[in-house]
Amino acid sequence: MPKGQSSYWDVGKRQRNRRKRKLIVEQLARTDTNNETSRAQASASLEPFSVFDTSSADFGEIEVDFEQIASSVGGDLPPSIDKNVDFSFFEDPDEPDVFTHGSSFWGLNEDDEWRSIDEVFLTEEFSAKLRNICVGGTISKATLTEILKLLREEIPQLHNLPKDARTLLKTPKNTGAKIVPMDPGRFFHFSWKAALIRLFEESGIDPPDIIELSINADGLPLFKSPRSEFWPILASIFNVPQLLKNVIVISLYYGPKKPGDFDHFIKQMVDDCNDLFSNGLVINGKKVRCQVRVLPFDAPAKASVLGIKNFNAHSACIQCKCEGITVNHRTYFRGTQFEPRTHVGFIDQVDEDLHNRRSYIVNLKGVNLIDAVVTDFMHAVCLGVCKKLLGFWLVCPQGDKRFKLDAARITKISERLINITASKSNPSDFARPPRGLEEIQNWKATEYRTFLLYTGPAALKGVIKAEAYENFLLLHTAITILISPKYCFGENIDLAEKLLVRFVETFAQLYSEEFISYNVHSLLHLAKFCRMHGPLDKFSVWLYEDELGTIKKYINTGSQPLEQCVNRVTEKSFLPPVVVDPSSERNFKHSWPWSGVGGLPLVNADACPQYRAVECSKFRMRCGPLKDSFCGLEDGTVMMSESFVLDKDNLFIAGRLLQGRKSLYDRPFRSKHLGSHVFSKMSESVELRSVQEIVCKYYVFRVDSSFYAFPLQHSFLK
Repeated sequence: MPKGQSSYWDVGKRQRNRRKRKLIVEQLARTDTNNETSRAQASASLEPFSVFDTSSADFGEIEVDFEQIASSVGGDLPPSIDKNVDFSFFEDPDEPDVFTHGSSFWGLNEDDEWRSIDEVFLTEEFSAKLRNICVGGTISKATLTEILKLLREEIPQLHNLPKDARTLLKTPKNTGAKIVPMDPGRFFHFSWKAALIRLFEESGIDPPDIIELSINADGLPLFKSPRSEFWPILASIFNVPQLLKNVIVISLYYGPKKPGDFDHFIKQMVDDCNDLFSNGLVINGKKVRCQVRVLPFDAPAKASVLGIKNFNAHSACIQCKCEGITVNHRTYFRGTQFEPRTHVGFIDQVDEDLHNRRSYIVNLKGVNLIDAVVTDFMHAVCLGVCKKLLGFWLVCPQGDKRFKLDAARITKISERLINITASKSNPSDFARPPRGLEEIQNWKATEYRTFLLYTGPAALKGVIKAEAYENFLLLHTAITILISPKYCFGENIDLAEKLLVRFVETFAQLYSEEFISYNVHSLLHLAKFCRMHGPLDKFSVWLYEDELGTIKKYINTGSQPLEQCVNRVTEKSFLPPVVVDPSSERNFKHSWPWSGVGGLPLVNADACPQYRAVECSKFRMRCGPLKDSFCGLEDGTVMMSESFVLDKDNLFIAGRLLQGRKSLYDRPFRSKHLGSHVFSKMSESVELRSVQEIVCKYYVFRVDSSFYAFPLQHSFLK
């Protein structure tokens, strides 16, 4: 082993794979496939090899019984295997069996059948895998072309690979000829019907009789100098959970500012939707119809697309006939009970104060715009109301100063948040760990969401005034109910609606009516949309915001950004769809076996193999101490995992239970009804439970020597 290089088993799985690939390329490069004589000589004189120098390795030779391996995987050995070759470094229980014989490279496929390199590399499968890695502009075309050239030259079996990266990635030709002008920029409309058909055909999912669509439009700033932006129209399938994570790009506008004529911008999208509604599609021989279910927009995009007044106008709400009041250059909405609007009234423009123009979107067939144009949780609640509350407590430039926090209290809240990050308690489900309040100007929407649902009730307890804390808990409990697949139904939605009405009323009492902005007023309509469409995340824009970030990464240079993006989107459309199998929620898979270093957590290690991690379709769990290690069980207890034990075909979780449970809050109701608790200690003994008893993953962190536990609302298993 080279000096300073870690041993094979001390590195991660990715590094082990790199070493294997490097060894394979070196072995194939040394082989003269055109010379049968040298091939026979090489086969006869093949010496044992390993990933590193065995002369300085810290382990001995391991003999491999190939017949036993073949019988254990249900396959037969390839012909003429040299049983004296040392393949010990490939014996990773989590990876497929792979080895070389003569000039051929052999491995087990998913069906446990032996395949040679000729079978593996000369198929479209290899090109597809290479395309999946390189699509999206992560590797430049010039670099990828050089890689293809190198593979073709160094590995004779890969001579059928494309010579050019554009051929491999299926880059479209003459993109610029299909771009049309649209004042003040340019516009491209995709063949998104074909992409919709491809989603079902390649995923193998039987389409429903009516495919319901969610369609979003929003602006994406690109450059500050010169100023330019994208305005994409995006779609996803609303009523097929397996395909929910796939976003289809319908149209793309690029210009120095937003489109001057939004009716022109949305016209082709509306016409396509009407054609799908009237004539349908044929997918796998089945004719289906398509219908728009929801139109999630942020407030500025909603006003532009619908042709209505902006959010700071007196008549800005599309859901009710509320009248705003302007005081000190601020428009607010007094009250909580208003007459609802109707679809017919909107189409006929009964309220002239609401409309700026007659939008082309009213031509959408089969759509009730009042029900379809939803209030977006991300912008209205996370970046709207939650951010406003924190502003009152930290800055409070105007309004009642009673709730402004002094420096010591702000520091205490920040320390609690930072300690969560320092103790590595933040689950891997959240990309951004909590940050202190001194960085609140840089907080993202996901950080406000985490604060509202999980860290806020613990960080604020005992720090802000009691009436302000109770007002915050009204919002916390209501949003927790509406966002949770477990709680968002029937009477619970009615309760959440009452809590939100009470929040708006007490908000006006505490902070003044002047601060009941459009976002605060929008809370009154959230429960209605949850009754119609399900939990908040089903009709929020999180999915589309992620896609906007992906689109922005497609731009490598400032030259022809629209052409670049169109090409990358088209290339990506040929990738396999992302399919989520709901039936696999309780299908836990173990990984990362214990090595035995430092002793295994359980005494009966020899009898049952143990693992450090398990995962299902909704979450991943790992062994303690805090991060990703807590779960809720069917009996209501919360356990910290220390090991996962496989006994024959049954998988168990070994861990310690949290004890000394009490409520985090008692008003507006006890926190235990939402599964949130405060624990004082952890049990000393280790218990063994079946993983089938797990009902959800928990977010657990310590504050002032207590354990605060919140169930992750997206992780509940059916």
